[in-house]
Amino acid sequence: MKFRSLVVLFAAALLMIVGCGDDITNIIGDIPPTQGPDSSPTAVPPTNTPTPAEVPPTPTVPGPQICSDPAEGTTPVCGDGNCEAPEQCDIGGICVGGANDLAACHSPGDCDGGRCTVVGGQETDGGTCSANCTMENRRVAPFGEGTGAVVQASNFAIPVSLTGQQIVQTGVARADDTVDINGEVTFRAGDIPMVTKATDVKIDPAIVSGLVCACVRGVVVPAFGAGNSATGVISCGGELEDLDYVVTQDHHTDPLDGFETNPVCALDPDPDCSAENEVVPGVVSRACREQQDADCNNPAQNKHAGVCNSPRSFVFSGTGPRGSAIIFNNTSIGLLGDAGTCNMGIAGMDPCPQPSYGPDCIPCTDDDEDLGVPANNPTTTGTAHSRIVNLTNSAGKVIDQGSGISCASSDECSGSVCGIDEICLPKVAGDTENQVCGLRCGGSACTTVLSGTPFDCDLLGSTPDGGLSGGAFAVVFPSIDAALIGDNVTSTLFVFE
Repeated sequence: MKFRSLVVLFAAALLMIVGCGDDITNIIGDIPPTQGPDSSPTAVPPTNTPTPAEVPPTPTVPGPQICSDPAEGTTPVCGDGNCEAPEQCDIGGICVGGANDLAACHSPGDCDGGRCTVVGGQETDGGTCSANCTMENRRVAPFGEGTGAVVQASNFAIPVSLTGQQIVQTGVARADDTVDINGEVTFRAGDIPMVTKATDVKIDPAIVSGLVCACVRGVVVPAFGAGNSATGVISCGGELEDLDYVVTQDHHTDPLDGFETNPVCALDPDPDCSAENEVVPGVVSRACREQQDADCNNPAQNKHAGVCNSPRSFVFSGTGPRGSAIIFNNTSIGLLGDAGTCNMGIAGMDPCPQPSYGPDCIPCTDDDEDLGVPANNPTTTGTAHSRIVNLTNSAGKVIDQGSGISCASSDECSGSVCGIDEICLPKVAGDTENQVCGLRCGGSACTTVLSGTPFDCDLLGSTPDGGLSGGAFAVVFPSIDAALIGDNVTSTLFVFE
């Protein structure tokens, strides 16, 4: 079943520090700050996505039509502009790629080398139309207890406390499969499509004690639909395939003399530093040569002049039960150099004692000195896993999670990770009572794997303005040469009240 072009969803606003990566637009929404200088320390995972110089035009779509009964023996086509029951709306699609990129379309021939794709969040009479041609509901999704992250570097782990909410727009589960303009089944009977508007990502300012105030923003991806920062599906029609993923990034893909890459996990050599991987349609992760390419040309961070950093490489697998979801969410993080206060008590001061706050002297608003760079990361109710090879430009070195088998000594560890033998380490630094087999990250075993929790489809069906409680999304991703931290893997869990 061909879900990959549509199996993408909403909110994983990862706290990130800038590296290099994906090519998408940066349209920022407001984030209401609520944490003050007395809040508990919060850390910020890195991002690795450059912003293009030009913002693509907002796609335009024709108005809605009155739904009618389909002709006998025919199947309604979602996106052809003809609203036929059981559709509730049909606005058409937009072209993704090709000569007519982001133009309105009603058939494959309208896109001249691109793909006519139906997207959610399209304005119509009485509301918005979803990617399965049903009217959307707006669901408020506050983050609950257990929401947080760990930034795992080679020598330490930083815990993260996250608060805030998302508002998601969901279509209605249809009793039939949704067939798109290209003749493909994009949603099975019972599945629920979702989108999130960039302005509906509401993550509270994050205090990195003694360092920075971090501001998380939703970032529009035009290929996801006008104003959308994420789009996808909850699989309430049955199991969901390709739910789990492993994402790898290689700090050094140059085939240079004297540099021995990890023989098991290193990515393919890239002598031209031109490799790229499509994350989802409309989003591409690209290689970057340090101190030469614009997206990794900060000598204070990218200290390995001329070295090629790989794009992120994804491998998907696994199957999840009813209620599972897989997401690609787009966010950026602005880092304000205020020694980690997120000070709301100086609003309107002139001159502002914190120049990074901008003219309004308020952190995490649109006039901040740093609005961040966007990154797109898959978020799942299944298992997310990430690794970095040739860590910190060190030949063969790896950050990755091991087997996690309980142990009392390294003699009990017989496994290996990327060809490196596991050893017995504290699961948490200093806790010698609870040890596991894995690779060393400072005083404990590396942590780079995290699992989410499926949603309750019956609750979703009975609660049109909520229904996400009890579910949880996991996202784990790598970052090369992150500011203040260096190479690291960030693991985040979003638990919904």
